[in-house]
Amino acid sequence: MVWAGTCAPPHGDLRFSGGTGCIAAAEYSALLQLALQQGPLFVVPAAQLACLAPALVVVLALPAEQQLLIVPLQVAGAAALEGLLLLAVPPTVPDYVPRYAPVLEALAQRVALLLEQQRLLASSRQQTEQVAMLTDLARIATGMLNEHQMLGEATERLRRVRDYNHVEVYLLNSEGNELVLLAQAGTHHGTPPGLRQPISMGIIGRTVRHARVQRIDNVRGDTDYISGSAETHSELCVPILAGGRVLGVLNLESPQVAGFSGDDEALLVTAADILAGMIEHSRLARRAHEAAVLEERNRLARELHDSVSQQLFSMMLTAQAARAHMEKNPQRTLTQLERLQETAAAALAEMRALIAQLRPPAVSDQGLGTALQRHVAQVSRREGLRIDFSITGDERVAHGLEQALYRIVQEALNNIVKHAQASRAFVALDCQPHLVQLRVADNGQGFDVALLHDAAARDGDRRHFGLLTMEERATEMGGALSVLSVPGAGTEIVVQVPRPTR
Repeated sequence: MVWAGTCAPPHGDLRFSGGTGCIAAAEYSALLQLALQQGPLFVVPAAQLACLAPALVVVLALPAEQQLLIVPLQVAGAAALEGLLLLAVPPTVPDYVPRYAPVLEALAQRVALLLEQQRLLASSRQQTEQVAMLTDLARIATGMLNEHQMLGEATERLRRVRDYNHVEVYLLNSEGNELVLLAQAGTHHGTPPGLRQPISMGIIGRTVRHARVQRIDNVRGDTDYISGSAETHSELCVPILAGGRVLGVLNLESPQVAGFSGDDEALLVTAADILAGMIEHSRLARRAHEAAVLEERNRLARELHDSVSQQLFSMMLTAQAARAHMEKNPQRTLTQLERLQETAAAALAEMRALIAQLRPPAVSDQGLGTALQRHVAQVSRREGLRIDFSITGDERVAHGLEQALYRIVQEALNNIVKHAQASRAFVALDCQPHLVQLRVADNGQGFDVALLHDAAARDGDRRHFGLLTMEERATEMGGALSVLSVPGAGTEIVVQVPRPTR
């Protein structure tokens, strides 16, 4: 048999054609050292080869009785080797080297030239693929803040870049003592999402403990390996690091022995850095969102105290005064009772306004169109803002989506009132058999959409968190939300939710 092994940068691994596998730089270096001692063509007996390069024997599945004829592959005039040409020869046939030296040297020259051309072409193609992959990861990172969805898309994209067999992302729990499987993509999905593994166990646990890459050419010989898929023979674990802290592990598995090269390692270290940025960004946004929710609760508490509670206290004092004057000055008592009634009405209005923010009406009972029309009319009267409302199609198509769509309209109109400085707005609901589309727009001051998610994570601007909440509601419905806005030219929010074919 004949094999051509090419040197894979940047770590000098030897990767064999036909997807056979690769051997690490240390064994490749030992073979090159032997070549310097023996000459350009040399034969290595099987016993010596088993000591010199044991992984090579496994990768090539070389029978014990075979010898290996090794020919360095080098383009004429070039300093670097392209790899090695390996020929399995029986030990009973002597004088292979002197007999076939001219033919083998010519063959090696031709193979080296072809390998160089192939390497240059593959390098160009890989660079293009890697740039596309890194661009896609950056797009995923900036396009969404939901950690599970973000890592799911990123994992699938990583798997496709070089058709990896299986890719997983584990994140450390808050205590830092367990890894939790958050996303996976590949040929086997036997591991259930949410699986927890102590960092004291397994190769991925060792990756966390040592905070460095673990590349295992043959997992069967690793004492830390926890058997999962029967087809896994090699594994590459890359720590996901941020500021020196381990956030999790990017884990890849291959059915081949020595299935990962140094080039794979370099690519995935870069990918892990991007994943770390994604995770940190998502967590910052989530913490800021939680802070915004707490701020909203505090605001409601302040409003209850400043308005309703003060009015109730005033009602109590008025009632006490009316009681004190009931016998001596009935006319004054009547005036105080009228004042008490006015204060109670004002308190009731305040309470209704606050409750409306906390709990929408039973939309499913009165119909989405009616509920939206009433809410739009209330906001228009209260704020003096002209709001046009329209509904087309059969609103029964939106069955099951009513509460979420109502909440999105409520939040969108709140944002317009608070931030847009608009004089006009419109709400349009279109219910078609295959798609429900909601549009809310205004003619206000607009904003820079490109800065949207960064502002939410950085400074906690509440307008951005309103948009984040709407985005999450759209995602929960199985749809998507897009924001179109230009500074000085207003804002339009579009929610599209596909409906199943009946």
